[in-house]
Amino acid sequence: MRVTILLFCLLVSGCSPKKGTLLNQNTELLHAKKFGISPEKTLTVYEPFQGSKSPQIISLNNPDGISIPVKRVVCTSTSQLHFLELLDETDKLVGFPTLNFISSELIQDKTEKGSIVDLGKDAALNIEQLIKLKPDIVVAYSISNDLRQWERIERLGIQVVFDASYLEPTPLAQAEWIKFFGFLLGKEKAADSVFNKIEKSYQEVLEMANRKGSRPTVIGGSLYNGTWFMPGGNSWVASYIRDAGGNYLWSHLDQMGSSALTFETVYEHGRNADIWIGATAYGSISSILQSDERFGFFQSVIDSNVFSPTKRITKNGGNDYYESGVARPDLVLKDLVKMLHPEVIPDYELVYFKNLKY
Repeated sequence: MRVTILLFCLLVSGCSPKKGTLLNQNTELLHAKKFGISPEKTLTVYEPFQGSKSPQIISLNNPDGISIPVKRVVCTSTSQLHFLELLDETDKLVGFPTLNFISSELIQDKTEKGSIVDLGKDAALNIEQLIKLKPDIVVAYSISNDLRQWERIERLGIQVVFDASYLEPTPLAQAEWIKFFGFLLGKEKAADSVFNKIEKSYQEVLEMANRKGSRPTVIGGSLYNGTWFMPGGNSWVASYIRDAGGNYLWSHLDQMGSSALTFETVYEHGRNADIWIGATAYGSISSILQSDERFGFFQSVIDSNVFSPTKRITKNGGNDYYESGVARPDLVLKDLVKMLHPEVIPDYELVYFKNLKY
């Protein structure tokens, strides 16, 4: 019988590994806290979904677990796809929900050739199609404790492995999940090598930002149906702004997720901010002003220092910021440094963000 979600935390190591946790003789975790692999080849996802107190523990290379390297993979989030691409393992991807949201041209080409099957919506996978694919694993994610779909899939004899990278507090910790995929795919050394290059690039950009003494003030999030969703001070968004040399005005929010704020609250505390990063609800400065004339008093709007991570949107609405951007935090950080300190990299062109104009 497959046993995945256990009703207890690890007694020895606790529910998260320490920095520098040794996975095996070749791989070491330096940033990620939400997964670990023991020398006995046991894969542990310490917090499968937000608020979970029960880790997912999966034995590898035995009759009750996963035989690695896996050869047939179903992913369920675009944030997982670029890891496969960086590891040159997209040929192992056999199914995905809502294929038209994928940004990767390489994977899009494979879907057009029929080598990747559309499994419907992620919240209601086409189980019949999934069974026909005979995947070794389904890489799942869940933002709640409603695991009924995943439990049903496991009862059919298909191993579900939870991806909790979205719960990591820093961009580098999220990107280090390439080692999670590298281990499952038998590409440990490649994953380690790719991550080391990304980490080195990130640190180089970080050093550029730290040379600047000034720290422009920043507001984040966007307004939807009268509610402003502001990223918490412990979120990876706040981490990016801090690393890019910005002063995030909501860094005092002691949470990873977003807070639902009123327009008036943001107006009072953030209208004098130098830069607004994350205005995804708008396509231009004009549309911002049309939505509420009070935006005209925001300094960031007056100076056209408003940015949205929507530069790389597919015709079907897929956003590469939430796909390759998860695996390439060095490029995202470089975008933010360009926004906050444009003189540091004057010839650099934004990759994921666009500066909203009139």
